[in-house]
Amino acid sequence: MSNQSTSNFINLHTTGIGYIRRVRNVPVRKGPAFFAASISAMFGEKGVKDGVQYVPYDVKAVSEQAEQVLQLIQADANDQNKRVMVRFNIGDAYIDSFKHQSGARAGETGLTMKGRLLYVTHAWVKNKNDGDDQAGWNLVYELPKQQDEQPAKTGTEG
Repeated sequence: MSNQSTSNFINLHTTGIGYIRRVRNVPVRKGPAFFAASISAMFGEKGVKDGVQYVPYDVKAVSEQAEQVLQLIQADANDQNKRVMVRFNIGDAYIDSFKHQSGARAGETGLTMKGRLLYVTHAWVKNKNDGDDQAGWNLVYELPKQQDEQPAKTGTEG
């Protein structure tokens, strides 16, 4: 352990699958614009009535890979007639509160999870009118496998 580098950071990573929407490029007054999106992450039991539940995440793309995937799926994710599902990795998620600005819940406080979108491993697109079954999903992105990666050095090699 004494030969390994240490870090002052503790990371929380969330890996999951969910529907993505509201993909957008956010301009900033000072600094570069960034890509953001909303992901409804799924958990629960498939095939059971009300078995699958959703946790909303608002994410900011923090890697070039995540930005490229968001650019690739942006049109489909923002199309009301399509659904886009992604397998993702989010870092450092936290709860944030906000006030609903319009609609039936205007003025009420809402909660959302926020986090940093580290990468997307898969993205699928489906037309909404194709039904709710598993058929009809088209794979539009898959993270390439790294064939030439070397094992990480631990500092204990002789």
